[in-house]
Amino acid sequence: MAQTVLLTRDAPEHRYVANKLASKGLIDTIIIDCGTDMPFRRRARLLVRRHGALGVFQRGALRLWDSVSGTARRRKQTLHELLTNKKVPADGSVRTYRVCGINNSASINLINDLSPDTILVYGTGIIKDTVLSSAKEIALNLHTGFSPFYRGSDCVFWPLYNNDFEKIGATVHECTSDLDGGKIFGRVSVSLKEDDNEAKLFCRCVIAGAELYEKIIAEKVWRYCSLKKKEVILSVGREYRSTERTPWKDLSLRRKIRKGLVRDYVSAKRYTRGDL
Repeated sequence: MAQTVLLTRDAPEHRYVANKLASKGLIDTIIIDCGTDMPFRRRARLLVRRHGALGVFQRGALRLWDSVSGTARRRKQTLHELLTNKKVPADGSVRTYRVCGINNSASINLINDLSPDTILVYGTGIIKDTVLSSAKEIALNLHTGFSPFYRGSDCVFWPLYNNDFEKIGATVHECTSDLDGGKIFGRVSVSLKEDDNEAKLFCRCVIAGAELYEKIIAEKVWRYCSLKKKEVILSVGREYRSTERTPWKDLSLRRKIRKGLVRDYVSAKRYTRGDL
């Protein structure tokens, strides 16, 4: 019997996708990554090694800025309102496990014991090949960004910041060691509305992405797409790191939106179509 496992986290956007797929009978098991229980000093050393001292400082400064400015609170409220804060299925139809780190030996053993045909990923950290190789058929990822143009972190923020409004959306692709760089099986764009901000757009990317994920899983799109042998050309886009988003860039975009960046774009597009 085919076994499909979803690897995810526990937040409104993750619960939305999990419930969407579970309600359609497309997943058998959900594994929720609760994060690793790591001493502060070790975590700090790993972050400095990965992002550099300046990157860690900028990341911390942004989190502090989000907290002081109320951005984090407003974003959380928007996600709860638009994505509905539901728990993952608890009626026994879908098995649910919670793990402390998706790449540790206990998690790998659990996934191997499940012997999945398909592994689905949404919202976790980088998953090692030892986990992905457990899938007999394929490992897929839902990325809330328009890949390959926007890969990595904050892939709603950056197209807004770059005035690249046509490349806001979601992508379903093969999950490989290349971050958001596997073969693409489906992509959907999200249109802007006049009162949009980053949080509202992100929620609509999650909703559109979940619908795309559902379709691709139900129809097993990768089976005939794989015949085309179309590989992703990573050079046409860019991978963004979380440390690149600084408080001053965040403030700059917020000012532009307040001054009508999104509203003017939507109005101009409507005028071009002749709707006015």
